[in-house]
Amino acid sequence: MAYAAVVSIKETIQCLQKSSDHIISPHIIESAYDVVLSLQDTLKGLDSSINNRGKGMNALDDQIKETICELEQVLESHVSNQFNAQSKSHPTIDKVNSDADSFIQRLRKLGQQLREEDDDDDGEDDASQIIEFSGKMVGVEDIFGRIKYYLLNGPILPATRIVSVVGMAGIGKTNLAMELFEDQSISEYFDLRVWVTVGPNYNLQKLLHCILAQVNPEKDEKLEQGDMEKLFVKSLMDRKLLIVFDNIWGKKLSFDLERLLPDQCESGVMLTSRSKKAVYPESWFKFHHFMSKLNIKESWTLLRHKVFGEDQPCPYQLEKAGMKIADNCEGLPLAIVIVADILKTKEKTPEFWNMVAEKQNSVFEDAYEQMSKVLLPSYKYLPQHLKACFLYLSVFPPKSEIPCSKLFMLWIAEGFLERRQFKTLENIAMEYLKELDDENVIWFLQCSHNSGVKTCSLHSAFWHLCNREARKTRFSHVMNTCTEGLSQVLKGQRRLCVHNNVLFSIKDVHNSMASIPDAISLLCTGSFHQYPVPVCFGLKLLKILDALTIRFYEFPVEVMKLTRLKYLALTCNENVPDSISELFNLQCLIVNKHTSIKSSKNPSVLPIEIWDTKELKHLQVMGSNLRDPCGAILPNLLTLLNVGTDSWNENVLRGTPNLKKLGVRIELGVDDVIPVSLFDHISCLDKLESLKCVVVNPILEPEVIVYSLPRFPIYSSSLKKLTLSGFGYPWERMTLIKSLLVLDVLKLKNYAFRGPKWVTRRDDGFPSLRVLSIEDSDLVEWTAGRWSFPNVEYLTLKNCYKLQKMPREFSQLVKTIRVVDCSPFTEKGAKHIRDDQLSKKIGDVDIFVHSLWKA
Repeated sequence: MAYAAVVSIKETIQCLQKSSDHIISPHIIESAYDVVLSLQDTLKGLDSSINNRGKGMNALDDQIKETICELEQVLESHVSNQFNAQSKSHPTIDKVNSDADSFIQRLRKLGQQLREEDDDDDGEDDASQIIEFSGKMVGVEDIFGRIKYYLLNGPILPATRIVSVVGMAGIGKTNLAMELFEDQSISEYFDLRVWVTVGPNYNLQKLLHCILAQVNPEKDEKLEQGDMEKLFVKSLMDRKLLIVFDNIWGKKLSFDLERLLPDQCESGVMLTSRSKKAVYPESWFKFHHFMSKLNIKESWTLLRHKVFGEDQPCPYQLEKAGMKIADNCEGLPLAIVIVADILKTKEKTPEFWNMVAEKQNSVFEDAYEQMSKVLLPSYKYLPQHLKACFLYLSVFPPKSEIPCSKLFMLWIAEGFLERRQFKTLENIAMEYLKELDDENVIWFLQCSHNSGVKTCSLHSAFWHLCNREARKTRFSHVMNTCTEGLSQVLKGQRRLCVHNNVLFSIKDVHNSMASIPDAISLLCTGSFHQYPVPVCFGLKLLKILDALTIRFYEFPVEVMKLTRLKYLALTCNENVPDSISELFNLQCLIVNKHTSIKSSKNPSVLPIEIWDTKELKHLQVMGSNLRDPCGAILPNLLTLLNVGTDSWNENVLRGTPNLKKLGVRIELGVDDVIPVSLFDHISCLDKLESLKCVVVNPILEPEVIVYSLPRFPIYSSSLKKLTLSGFGYPWERMTLIKSLLVLDVLKLKNYAFRGPKWVTRRDDGFPSLRVLSIEDSDLVEWTAGRWSFPNVEYLTLKNCYKLQKMPREFSQLVKTIRVVDCSPFTEKGAKHIRDDQLSKKIGDVDIFVHSLWKA
């Protein structure tokens, strides 16, 4: 965790260097910056020495983190105190400089100790060495057959048969490799089979010695590494060998094998790894397989086999609970096997199994604790810059579908991300998330069509590990019960997370929370609370306050004293107060309304002072309008969501010159119409990439009334995604959208366009469109010319109950068609598109059909 603290304080110091609004000694600031840079270089070096992760190193890491946090607290508290000049308890500037200098000297000594530390760690046992996976394979029969065929038949020309198997810890990689290793056909084909467990501490010379000792046990010569390499290559050429390298961690083995393996021989090599990066470059592996989690049917089969035996049925009265228990294992074989081992020793009654299924006893907690021994290395050997980002996922409740946009804003507010030239922090956050996916410690749930990720998740066993490690290192503390909110438990914690199942008892822990002066984050997560509960606003060092799931009757003015806040999210029907500008560090402001639809006769307006929050990046205040800035700008604002139509005037839009994502809520009264000039000034935003316009309460007349459609920016060179909902305009007006020359994604929802017939000709087409979605439409007949949608790859049709005709020659590039609750003619039309492609041999469309009446 020291690395995350270093990155955070580095940015704090850089802000102080640029500012003249403080009186801290320049010498102190420069000294702090020098020692922080030195520590950062040293900590980065640990990534190249994977065995420096033992207890001694962890103790030093913890001391460095605590000292940095104390130093950052001294620096930021001084700035906050200067701003809140009314406080009478400010330390003198001499005291501030003295305290800061003391922490800097302590960091110098700790840095020296870190550089001198030689902490040899023998690594952790692999899953296969801790958990017994014996028995019939489940869910991998197909891939077993494919790998076996490849190893036995190989490529047409003689060449080394190279296989990699990658997946999350506990997914069954070693078990699959062992089944192949011991298969009779494999053992008969290869002259000799060698199994090597590599582990985190990679040493080529030791590996070669281990292999050669199995190839030729009579020879026990001590050879130099160069001689070993030559003998290793000769062994592969002389005989057909199968070598399994199990549990590899870094890239070095892949690079060494690429260098050593001969081009033409009939030997086979198989590698298993938790990390995708360990089998790099992927193209070098002739057969690469990524192991997926089991589905519910496979999970239940494995659980049943492990509890009752492969030949014994499950008593029918246990089947329903057993299916839910299997589902709660979330597709991870290791979880299923351990839970099954526990169930075998317990009473097999419906009452007990129902309690297990509802997680009302300790079975799953005991299983997660056992699994931690297997999962811990996945966290322990993460690169330094990813550890804090990974542990932070535990602030969300178990099994949460975590919105990546929110996660990124929280990471940025926490200061986990290091700035890089020519890259936004949001792009860096996405890179970090993909690195965590490469290390197979998270799952991606929803991905966008532009290679982005919408939501991710943790397996509950990993959540348990994250929560345990975060609490142990005082990184964060999750309060699920009142006892977890006692003062002695909370002492020293930096981040407090209240899961909302204990919010009604928060009075009991309120005083305990208020007594933790070092807390920098307070997050209330879980289900929404209809009624107000007290929240602790006395934590003066808070950077993050996420109370979106708590209802406030009035805007809590106590928040305005938390001048270090960077992220503020809450639910309140009252207007944002004028004093919002006092939060001069604020990067993200989210205010939801408890009643989402209100009268348009009484629009909400943000105070003019919002234009003074110059650090603001994300502004989302439901239904509110921005006032005319009178020339002021928000230079860092990237996202503006859920604002009213009055915010779309030219002066407001020119005040947000770097906006990338814009969303408007149009709330119509009985006699209201959509403003004709709605889109007139969008062209002011030359960096806008995403635009979403939603008529919240559309008033759709029985007949289509032709209004003047708001004019889209004819020469937009940046808009890539457009979402329209509830406009109710005729399909003929769709031709105006073709002016968006780089439009990549178009989503039309809730009668955005109306009428029974939509005809697109070649001249009216959408040449750049790649994703098209039509949802809730009265469209009956859709006709398109051959080149109207030349580049569409993904087509979604949802709730188009009347659609009877759709274009057959839709797009030669279409890959996926999703049909959800539409007419049978729509499903038939999708199949016609697929048949057309097959007849022309230009591809095979994936068609997904879901209908409630067929479910």
